[in-house]
This record gives sequence, structure tokens and C-alpha cells, in this order.
Amino acid sequence: MITSPSQAVWPRLARLLHRLPPSLLFVGPDGSGRREHAGLLFQALHCIAPDSDLAPCGRCGPCTRICAGNHPDFLTLKAAGKYIAVDDLRELQSSLFFKPMEGKRRFILVPEAEKLNASSSNALLKALEEPPLHTRFILCARSRARLLPTILSRCVVVRFPPRPGAWKAGALTPWVEALLEENNTRAEALLSEDGMSFIHGALKTLEHTPHYPGLVTQADALAQGEEWKLELFLDLALLWARRRALELAATAPDEAWGACQRALKLARLRGLLERQPNRKLLSLVAVEASA
Repeated sequence: MITSPSQAVWPRLARLLHRLPPSLLFVGPDGSGRREHAGLLFQALHCIAPDSDLAPCGRCGPCTRICAGNHPDFLTLKAAGKYIAVDDLRELQSSLFFKPMEGKRRFILVPEAEKLNASSSNALLKALEEPPLHTRFILCARSRARLLPTILSRCVVVRFPPRPGAWKAGALTPWVEALLEENNTRAEALLSEDGMSFIHGALKTLEHTPHYPGLVTQADALAQGEEWKLELFLDLALLWARRRALELAATAPDEAWGACQRALKLARLRGLLERQPNRKLLSLVAVEASA
């Protein structure tokens, strides 16, 4: 567990201590301190001697017990395999309405909320809709994209920025920065481990597949039906085509013109995806071809 709260996040968490909401969702890339701050928040709630910023002292009895991982009121719901089992949630629900054994509140931490499947999500939703008086839920996720909208609507979202240097991946850095400038509301997806890996694969595809029809086919294969990945690939491909056109303008005007044409087609396809978000990408290509 980390011992010093993040100055980028802690002030907001400290304000929440005065009136802790029933459900919190900590969103941020791996290494941003989501799980650790769930423990710090629980410590701060029970600490005997917090500092002026309400951060826990880390030395009193409650703090040391929480750090050691043996406090009976701080429970963690982990995935046994690929998903969080609905049976584990149901077993947990049977004890939710009892009072905490030692502390002021009981915390239920779900450190990998993306591993909730349909059944376990619905089981958790029932608890979030009728929250027990003394229990608080903290869900942690890299992105909100894989959580049910109904669960999101029940949670207060706290965003965790990446730690300095944690997400810089060499040649990827300028591309990520450019994408953040283009659409900074999607930072949580871009800076997640999954997002960074996807950007890396997309850049390889763009380097080896310069022609527009091939790009579209590869985009569909890379995205595997996930809408946010289709959008991210098209944004990245559009940015790549623009840069390519600028690079070639002085030395290879014909190639630069071809890059401009690809950029226009990609921009049109991106607009189609925004208007018809639930359709497969290849279906959008068919619509464009017949227009």
C-alpha cells in the first residue's frame, strides 16, 4: 500500500470524507494508485491522528491493521478466473446489512470491475440501488467502457491520472499526446494498458497498410467489435494521414495528395460512425461505397 496520497486526487477524496457516497468508481491506468487510494480512504475514515489534509497517519492502531490487510471491515471482491462470479457476490450480499465489526463503515473493494460479467453486474447493481447504511462500495477500473451504464449512474467517478513517466512508451508518447489534444475526454481509454497496446498495434498497421480499403479491413479486425477501438483507430489513422501528407508535401507531392485523399475518406467514415454508433465498421464502408 502507498503511504503518501496523490496530490492530484487526494484533495477530492478528502472532501468526500465529510459525506461519503454509497458507491465510488476509481478510473485510471494501471499504476495510477486506484486500489491503494481505496485503502487510504478507509484508513483516513478511521485514523486516530490524521494530518491537516485528512490524510491518515499510518501509525495508529486502525491504520496499521488496514495496512496489514487484516481489518474485518475492509473486504475485497476478486475475480476467481476470467470473471467475478455471481455466487461470490450473492454470498457477500448476505452480510451487507450487518453493522461493521470494528469501524465506522464497511468497505467493499472491487479492484477489477471490468471483470464483472452480465450476471455479476446485475447482482452488484441490486446492492448499489439499495445501499446498506454502513457499507460503501469502491470499484476500480482502467476505463468506464466495459461497465454497465446502470452501474456507472450509481457511482461517483474519481479519475486517476497516470503517474509521471508511467505511461510514456517511447515512440508512442507523441501520438498519445496528439490524440489527447484531439479528444481529451477519452483520456481514460487512451492511457489504459489496453488503449496503449491498441495504439501500438494500430500504428504498425498504418505503417504497413497505406491503402484506404486495407486500412478499413484492418481496423475492423483490430477492434474486434469494440466501438471505442473503432473510434480510436479512425482518429489515429486520420491523424497519421494528415502528418504523412505534411511530411511528403515538399518532396513527393503525388504521395502527399494520396495521403490527403485518405485523410478525407477517413474523416467521412469517422462521421458515419458517430451517426451510426451501433453498426459494424464494414457495414459503414458499404454505406459509403453506395453513396
